[in-house]
Amino acid sequence: MTEASAFADLNLQEASKKVRGVRVRQHVNPLTKRFQTQAPAPAWREVYRDAGKPLTIDVGCAGGRFDLLYAKRNPDKNVLGLDIREPLVERGLSWGEASGVVDNVHFATCNATVSIGEWIKSYHETSGATVDLVTILHPDPHFKTKHKKRRIVQATMVRQLAREMRPGARVYLQSDVEELTEDMREKFERFSDGCFDLDHEFENPIGIPSEREVQTLGEGLPVYRVMLRRTEKACAN
Repeated sequence: MTEASAFADLNLQEASKKVRGVRVRQHVNPLTKRFQTQAPAPAWREVYRDAGKPLTIDVGCAGGRFDLLYAKRNPDKNVLGLDIREPLVERGLSWGEASGVVDNVHFATCNATVSIGEWIKSYHETSGATVDLVTILHPDPHFKTKHKKRRIVQATMVRQLAREMRPGARVYLQSDVEELTEDMREKFERFSDGCFDLDHEFENPIGIPSEREVQTLGEGLPVYRVMLRRTEKACAN
């Protein structure tokens, strides 16, 4: 499967005529001061036509094609693509407008490791709806030991998700780097205090590939996946 065929439903070839390209830095340091403060949550009733739908949050949305296609194929859900790089968020919004997928998808800039808990809480309180899925697909692996503290999945994020997600909600982890996948899974096991379990009846809940997944599988390389489910345990964090 090529990227063009995977996302053909979005008609991005036509949309690309309306959207200017953007320059994006490959690496952003999330530990800088500007990314260590709580970002204000979106105005949910303004960014979604119906803010009462269950929300899927995609952390590190990159190009946004996955989010747009997921939103198009799941009109009963809202989708929020998060990325720390503002140009990618702007492009995602532009792609949505150009491809006509706008009612149930939004893109926003924040350091999810810091802000995701309050955003989930805000969505619950504003709309009364739940966040039923968080995806973390092919995050930056930060291979150097001194840079591993920049990885998205840290104790802070795990504790926020454990505190704010409701029983039965899921977290889906995916990477083409086996060590990173194991590191993410291990952090959920270590820091969630039993609030997340491995979903042994594993099924990809998405049915839609990420952009990196298409590239990786096209090269004949493996993709590693972990599904976690929020347990009934009350969170003490």
